[in-house]
Parts: sequence; C-alpha cells; structure tokens
Amino acid sequence: MTKIDFKDIRTHKGSQHEGFEELCCQLASFEKVPKNSIFRRKSGAGGDAGVECYWRLPNGNEKAWQTKYFPDKLGDSQWVQIDKSVKAALDKHPNLIEYIVCLPINRTEGRKDGEKSQMDRWDERVQTWEGWAKERDMTVEFVYWGESEILERLSRPQPQYAGRAYFWFNKQELTNEWMIQRFQEVKENAGARYTPEIHVDLPEAQIFEGLGRTDIFFERIDNLYSQLYRKWKDAKKPSEDLQEKVPNVANSLNNLSKDVNLLITALKKASDRQALSLIDFDSIACLSKKLWQYDR
Repeated sequence: MTKIDFKDIRTHKGSQHEGFEELCCQLASFEKVPKNSIFRRKSGAGGDAGVECYWRLPNGNEKAWQTKYFPDKLGDSQWVQIDKSVKAALDKHPNLIEYIVCLPINRTEGRKDGEKSQMDRWDERVQTWEGWAKERDMTVEFVYWGESEILERLSRPQPQYAGRAYFWFNKQELTNEWMIQRFQEVKENAGARYTPEIHVDLPEAQIFEGLGRTDIFFERIDNLYSQLYRKWKDAKKPSEDLQEKVPNVANSLNNLSKDVNLLITALKKASDRQALSLIDFDSIACLSKKLWQYDR
C-alpha cells in the first residue's frame, strides 16, 4: 500500500473535514449488507443528527457512520464531540443497531501505570454509549474505523475501490488491474504495430526481472546453481584415478575446487527468495571470470 498521510487528504466543499467525511461515506456505501438494503447519504446542512450516512436494512434496522477529522490528537475535547454525536444518533435513529466512528488515526495502547491509553478511553466510552442505548431500549454495536481500517479498504482490489487513493490523496496504487489497464492503453495506441507473434524479448528486459526480484529472476539463478553443482559433482568423481594417471589435471581440479565452491555458495545465497539483502553480483562476476580462465 502506498504511504498515505490523512493530513494530505483532498479538500471537499472547501475543507479537509468534508473531504474525510466524503471518503468515509464512499467506503461505507461499498460495505456488504443484506440484499434490498438502502444507502442514504445525509447532508450537513441543518445538522446531521449524529450520522453522516447509513444503510437501512430490509428489516428496518440501520447501520450508520459518523466521521471526525482529528488528524493530530484524540483528547478530552474530541471525545466530548464524539459523545455529542452518539447521543444525537441514538435520539434520531431509534432503529440503529451498529454505529461506526471514523477517525484518521489509530488508537494508542499505552502500558504505563496510571495512564489511560486511547484504547482504554474507547472501551470506557463504548460502555457509556451502550448504557445510553439501553436507556432507550436499544442494543447498538459500536465500531472503530481508524487509519488502518480505512487504508485496508483503500487497498482492496475490487473495482469500486480503484482510484480512491489517487483521487483523495494523489497516490496511485500499482495494482495488477492498473498495470493491465496501462498495457491495454499502450497496446491500443500501438494499433497494428503490435502483434504478439512478432513481439521480441530484449535482453534488457531481464534487468527489470532482477529489480523486481520476480520468480523468473530467481528461476534463472536456481538453474545456474543446479547446473554448476551437478557438473562440478561429476567433474570430481574421477579425481582419484587422475591423481595417479594425470597428476597435473588432478592438481588443477584441486585448485579449482575452492573457487567453484565459493561460486556455488554465492549463487545459493542469491537464490534465497526470503532474503532482502543486497546480492553480491560483483563477487559472482569475479568468480565466474576466474573460473572461465581455468577453462581456457
């Protein structure tokens, strides 16, 4: 996922608060709900009754969202504002069964003695809100959408999520679908000049396989490693007979052994798909060149 900072969100109706609200409502409209549910986006004009948008389910129950653009902190004054919205939602939406609070930050979970974390405060608030709901003969589940929950949705591969990160944060997600679409555009622009039958693979293309550390890149290294290992194993077999019959050849093989084993070890290390360390191609090239001199 491309790094996203909610402080960079696009403004909507002249403010980032409105932009964050609109983004969350768009994501809410994509949530899975029962068939024949109705989505409603509320206008901020005249008050939103503690709800920015909601799904009305076929049985009449409602699942609603409230957004608060607090990108810097979540302190006492911010919690008071959330409390006010929760009360309004409970009063104005008696069929509410789920209430999602959206903020552009993750909750802290401190472990210091005598210090309440944001997670602790959230749990306390939920108990209070559930009490308010019970007083109204309601049962409501309170859910938190923070930075992680929102970014997870923005990174989903489904078409309805595509382009949201780019629009709201000017960040392009390099998904498979995006790459396929770019290829189709290039192919269409090329027109009759492009045909798969006459497409030529250039050696330079292998550079990109290495940069991306693709399966093709590692398969080539695995193949080179296997070939060298097998051939060297076969070459060492007659060494005992050679020691007696052709001492000079045997001595050459012994001198070669150290360099071959070093190259085999280097290739083995380079073929490790899990390692992200730098591959020492300079060392591999030097050893290969040295072995080539033996052959000559």
